[in-house]
Amino acid sequence: MPKSTGYGIVFDPDAKGPFEFDTITCNHCQQIVRIKPGSAATVYYVRDAASGMLVEDAGAFCRVCMAPICLNCHDSGGCTPWEKKMEEMEARGRFLKSVGLS
Repeated sequence: MPKSTGYGIVFDPDAKGPFEFDTITCNHCQQIVRIKPGSAATVYYVRDAASGMLVEDAGAFCRVCMAPICLNCHDSGGCTPWEKKMEEMEARGRFLKSVGLS
């Protein structure tokens, strides 16, 4: 199982009881993605635009950072893990502070 797994519970007042699901976190953008239980994060549940229903879709995995990613990040291509983005932002902030611009 990937390291970024989780479990979600949504309490809908109109539904009978809570809606529970397994999740993964995209390593590139931190989006929470619903996965099919027991699929080892290889099958995602995504909302169909036409019907509004959840349908199964093949999951996505980045072979550069070796982590599960959301379908949007998969479609955009490239690999920029979330931690790398944060490190770059922190480095930029330190630079701006050192030159007196922050």
